[in-house]
Amino acid sequence: MDKNKSNNILYFSIAVIVFALIGTGLFLVNNHSIPAPVLTGGYKFSKGVSANSLDLNYSEINKLNRCFFSNRNAVNNVSLTIHLDGDAKKKSASAIKQDTKLRFRVILESKSGMKFIPEVRTCSRKELVKRVIYSFDRGAEALKTYSANPALKDKVIQIVDI
Repeated sequence: MDKNKSNNILYFSIAVIVFALIGTGLFLVNNHSIPAPVLTGGYKFSKGVSANSLDLNYSEINKLNRCFFSNRNAVNNVSLTIHLDGDAKKKSASAIKQDTKLRFRVILESKSGMKFIPEVRTCSRKELVKRVIYSFDRGAEALKTYSANPALKDKVIQIVDI
C-alpha cells in the first residue's frame, strides 16, 4: 500500500471519529432539555380548578392523552369542570392535596355536534384521573352508539347520563 493511500485512510478515520464525538456531545447537551408532557389541546378546563393547580404528574398526563387519542374517532372536544367539594372550598385551589375532595364533570362533544353530559361526580384528587378516564370512556362509547344510529345523523343531541 502506498503512502498516499494510507494517509487518506488515516485522515478519513480521524474525520469519522471527530464527527462521532461532536454528534455524541450534541446529543448529550440536548438530552437534558426533554420537554415535559402536556395535555392535548382537546381538553378544555372551564370554570373551577385549572390544570396547573391539579399538579398532574407525567403519568397522569400521559393516561389522559392516551384516553383522548384512543377515542379520537368519537370525541372532538372534552370540557372538564372541576370544583373543590364542601370544606375544601374554604382552602385555596393551590392547596390541593391527594386526599382533597373534588367535584367534576366530563362533557364530551362529538364531531357531529352530539354532546354527552354526565352528572357531577365526587372523588378525591388521588382518584380523579382514573374516574375522568372512566367517564370519558363511557361517554365515548355512548357517542359511538348514538352516532351509528342513522335516524340521529346530522341532529344536535345531548346525551344526559344519570
